[in-house]
Amino acid sequence: LGGNSRLDPTMVQAGVGYKDLQLSVLYQRYGTSAIVAFDEVLEAPAPTDFESLHAELSDRFRPDERVEIIPRLNLTFSKPFSDSDQGSPFFYDKEVLRLRGRTLARWAALDWLQLTGGVEVTSDQGWGIGPEEADSVSYVNLAGFVEAFSVNPFINVVAGARVENHSAFGESFVPRLVLLRSFGPFSGKALFSRAFRAPSIENISLGADVRPERTTVLELEGTLRMGEGQ
Repeated sequence: LGGNSRLDPTMVQAGVGYKDLQLSVLYQRYGTSAIVAFDEVLEAPAPTDFESLHAELSDRFRPDERVEIIPRLNLTFSKPFSDSDQGSPFFYDKEVLRLRGRTLARWAALDWLQLTGGVEVTSDQGWGIGPEEADSVSYVNLAGFVEAFSVNPFINVVAGARVENHSAFGESFVPRLVLLRSFGPFSGKALFSRAFRAPSIENISLGADVRPERTTVLELEGTLRMGEGQ
């Protein structure tokens, strides 16, 4: 491997803010070159680059001492596993752009109750995805979510739900409920949660049979404090 392997990382990060308005930018490029690929030794080193640009713009508004609104805009551009040599058996030169806009609002409705809600719009675009390198794809995901958090003398509760609609995979609804309670030295927790993840661009490119990931989690936990430090 001597003289035939290379690691060349670059990272630049910058940010600027004025009051609650914040802008942050992160650029990363990780260049590699290796003469060993999987289980074979190549005739010459093969380069593979990982390049990405991330930017976020956010602000914060407080129209009332009990209300907080946070809008956020994200941009991500990436070229993962890039090998632009079309004659290489490892040729891979695809680009992905994601734009995401999100607005979150928190309301301390009562001293023992906080409500959180928001909406989110995500747009994914990819180039060089299909059999022809000029092929492009585009998807849009719309989502809304809400959560209630209550700390009270009876039982602490976190209850929420998220609903979303993906332009390629339709609608999903995922709830979440957490109950917490302490009785002297005993503490208990019960959790029920569902999750949904729409396939990414490269998942979708595998064929028409690709389906979203869906998970369900049930959890019960009990803790008994026997004494100090136990």
